[in-house]
Amino acid sequence: MRCSWCEPLLDGFLENALPPRRMREVAAHVRRCRSCEALLAELRVIDALLTTASPPAAVGSDFTAAVVSATAQAHQPQRRRPPLWIFLSLYLALGWITIGILALQGNIAGTVLSAGIASTTRSVSEIGAVVAALSPGTPVLAALVSTVLLIDVALVALLLFLARRRTQT
Repeated sequence: MRCSWCEPLLDGFLENALPPRRMREVAAHVRRCRSCEALLAELRVIDALLTTASPPAAVGSDFTAAVVSATAQAHQPQRRRPPLWIFLSLYLALGWITIGILALQGNIAGTVLSAGIASTTRSVSEIGAVVAALSPGTPVLAALVSTVLLIDVALVALLLFLARRRTQT
């Protein structure tokens, strides 16, 4: 028997409310396990304190209202939210990294790099040839970039809407 299985049964064991077989299993475990034996001793002390405690003084009829009022007036710690710019930065970084990876897989980056080198060292006719070689991959890359930019615009609009709504309420 494991402690995680035995611990929930200790209350029933203490009150002699378990079936006989379970009582024997829990008793055998408590004899072998010092941790559960210590927990059972604590439960016995708590039980003894509860049975010997005197009943509380009479509770007034406004007790519930007083507790609710005190709870409402208590300082509630504000849960710190991470700044929104962190999420936006992560989104943008991941979006552009994804586009970069997809571009590298399509060997678009190599042709773009060669186009850059050609523009500084080669003639205009060679640049035209590089642009012609780049054109089959350009629509895919343009679609990816456009999609990321559209999502960016939609997210910014949503954030502005939510921020305005939050300030109005």
